[in-house]
Amino acid sequence: MLTKEAFFQNGIDVLLADKTALLRNKSIALVTNDVAKTNEGVSTRFALQQQGFRLKKLFGPEHGLQATGADGAFQAHGKDALTGLPVV
Repeated sequence: MLTKEAFFQNGIDVLLADKTALLRNKSIALVTNDVAKTNEGVSTRFALQQQGFRLKKLFGPEHGLQATGADGAFQAHGKDALTGLPVV
């Protein structure tokens, strides 16, 4: 894990730090999985939700939200236990 003194930031950390971010007042969906984290190790989807971003839906990539699905296998739609959001 990186420290706050790191010489770079992930895009999510820049977005969360930008108090004028264009997405703050928009309804948004997010393509993500469990390995997407902030520099402090917080789930990207949870961090966005906690900072007041209006997440409406999550899209899991090929291996699903938990990143455990088999290559090319269908991932069932459901509800994210962490955020309560629908997952497609």
